[in-house]
Amino acid sequence: MDVTRYLDARIAPRTVFEDLEERGEWVRFKVPEGGAWKDVTYREFAEKIRLLSLFLIESGLSSGDRACVFAHNSVEWGAAAIAIQAAGGVMVPIYPASTADQVAYIVKHSGARFVFAGGPDAVAKIEQRGQGYERVRCIVRLDDPGREAKSSVTRLVSFEDALRTGAARGEADPTVFERTM
Repeated sequence: MDVTRYLDARIAPRTVFEDLEERGEWVRFKVPEGGAWKDVTYREFAEKIRLLSLFLIESGLSSGDRACVFAHNSVEWGAAAIAIQAAGGVMVPIYPASTADQVAYIVKHSGARFVFAGGPDAVAKIEQRGQGYERVRCIVRLDDPGREAKSSVTRLVSFEDALRTGAARGEADPTVFERTM
């Protein structure tokens, strides 16, 4: 086995995309859905990463900007974490059991521009504190099946709307993802 390609340091997102030709249809994750297990392939995971990265680029994330991920482990959590890096940002993880004060402290002191939140409990903790979110452009709710809503703190965007925005950016500029990553 030739290991030469593994000897060069590269960003995590690049490793996901480099192996797509070989592993694209392999099952990467199995997630519970409606009492059964749904397969998520490497290609499906990579596409979520690409679209979320394009969403961040479209929404104004600049190289070195911080974006928080405040959620329990999930495919969406992984896609958000890697998408932030692919767009040139710095991922700031927030432990899902953090209190509202702890979340606000981390978001404020990291200077985060975006927050990926794991659902209604995470959004409620963000809204509970209110202060410390002045720099945040939007909160992407990772578990929301498509409803955009207003948050008392800032704009709340559904995961599906973020993917749609990313897809539109990719159609408008087909090479922006590769140029940015």
